Amino acid sequence: EKNKDIIFESCKKVGVFDFIESLPDKFETSISNPEITPSKLFLISLAMALVKNSSYLAIYEIPQTLTKKETETLKTLFQEISLSKTIIAFTHTSIFDNLASQTFVIEKGIIKKHTLAENKSE
Repeated sequence: EKNKDIIFESCKKVGVFDFIESLPDKFETSISNPEITPSKLFLISLAMALVKNSSYLAIYEIPQTLTKKETETLKTLFQEISLSKTIIAFTHTSIFDNLASQTFVIEKGIIKKHTLAENKSE
């Protein structure tokens, strides 16, 4: 029961709980179900990562097809969890603008730009 509560809470934090509950088999739905879009799969994967409660979170390419509401939910979530976790994100989107304490621009394996945020603690 405790594990189920943790899973539900993680799904609520990333904003995918209601979507999962709307599926015919709810939390028993296979992730190969065609109703689960790549954006929803990303959110489900993120919720699964939160359940693990690791001290770091690695994110590769946030889908550009997230809704505005989903994007805002993630911004709030990342801001909250960045206080206790290290977030490493590889992305082409601007969702981490103003959230990152360090930003690297890498082209062809070479660091072209490294920026430290002025108001972020390391």
